[in-house]
Amino acid sequence: MNRLSLNPRSIVIPSEGALHVLTGRGTGTLKSSSSLRLHEALSPHLNGTHNEEELIAATGSSAAVKTYLAILNQVGALLTEKELEKESCFPEALHSGCKRLEELGPECAEAVVLHDRDAVFVSLVDGRHSLPRCGERCVHFLDADTMGRELLALDQRARSRCTIFYVITPDSLPDLRVRAAYARWLLANCKNLPRAKGSIRIYHLDPEKGTLAFVLAVDFARRDEVKSLPEKLGLVSPIDADQVPLAAATAKCRFFPHVVTKFGMRNDDRLHEELITHFLSLALQADDHDPATFRKTYIHELGSPQHPGSHKGRLLEEDIACEAAPDHWALRLRLLEKYADVYGNASSAKEVDLLQQEGQYPNIKYLKQVLRVNDGELPARMQTTQEGLCIYEVAFRRHFSFVPAKALQDALLDAARMKLYAAPRPTASVGSLQYNFAEFLTRRQLRNLVAFHEKKMRSGYPPAQLELRLSRCWARSIWAGRIKFL
Repeated sequence: MNRLSLNPRSIVIPSEGALHVLTGRGTGTLKSSSSLRLHEALSPHLNGTHNEEELIAATGSSAAVKTYLAILNQVGALLTEKELEKESCFPEALHSGCKRLEELGPECAEAVVLHDRDAVFVSLVDGRHSLPRCGERCVHFLDADTMGRELLALDQRARSRCTIFYVITPDSLPDLRVRAAYARWLLANCKNLPRAKGSIRIYHLDPEKGTLAFVLAVDFARRDEVKSLPEKLGLVSPIDADQVPLAAATAKCRFFPHVVTKFGMRNDDRLHEELITHFLSLALQADDHDPATFRKTYIHELGSPQHPGSHKGRLLEEDIACEAAPDHWALRLRLLEKYADVYGNASSAKEVDLLQQEGQYPNIKYLKQVLRVNDGELPARMQTTQEGLCIYEVAFRRHFSFVPAKALQDALLDAARMKLYAAPRPTASVGSLQYNFAEFLTRRQLRNLVAFHEKKMRSGYPPAQLELRLSRCWARSIWAGRIKFL
């Protein structure tokens, strides 16, 4: 007859009137008022020394013992001699260098433990993942802010084969015994950790309710999975269900402190991508010195050292102004427009009615119709520079572009936003679309316009550097830039 043993990696959790048995195969429940007493009586003998008949004879309760053993066997918590021998065949070097799951706790907050015949790094204290320290399979307990930084570095792990379980905990003074219990529960529920390619699994632990809830999973070895992360996080959401007359969307996430709102003509991919880019740029700026995120800087020289003028006292904040865009060429043109706005030779301003300005594009016609509902006219001041920059000033708000139709559309869009939508919360970053050059220029025209104005601005302007910084985040290129005066 087969002698029986209790699987050393099974977990038995007693509760009122029931006994729960947990293994990597599943969960079994024995509902009986005497289940705990029966378990306490039988478990010391489930050590490979007795078979089923001997256990029944020792207790004198045939039906109860058979039910108890059947539940254990159903979830893989009961092993025969051969199964126990197979389960114990770990490599000797691995076995000697690992802790047991039961050792996790206040005295052993970080350790490599044996699980499913493999080594798994478990950290019960807040900390970030490091491949040399943590290996390819690990469990991390961390707070929401640290989880945000881990998500920003996800692209840099694309080539690794790590499988990482993150458990987000809100408690500032953690009970490491509770975390250790949940770590054992989590590993017992995930007997076969994915090994083929890298992935993360995120859970949320609520110590007050005693729940461990699944949040999301991402296979970061797959580019399409990483790119869909904003959708998985529910990052972007429309502000109004009707989305009339303008489209407005907000980006926010529990792992980041930033809130960004953007207004556009339609609730489409263009609005969402610019919104996501702006949001990620703020998050990357806050984590600027993190070596786990990819960054590369490009410098373009502007202006002439012989220029007699000085930028001091003239919009000094331009020195540190930083913008973000999903497109490199659009960002370069936008920064050149800002440079020209500061130092260009503008004509005298003239008073115009913005609603009477010519514009044949459908969006411009639509915005005029929206604004005419409440106003018969929209006073503005208009200027042009020698370099071709068109400038509109409406209620002390300035809009400019080398593309006159874009400057007009930007002014109309911003005026509609200010008139029709309530002021947002002070913590939110709010704006309208800035990089919608594709509505007015082909790709080739955009590149040619950038090359033309960069060449022109190498003389007749104060010396400066157009500094562009590329970051890779969530399978996206995040371009940030600034004008740095010399």
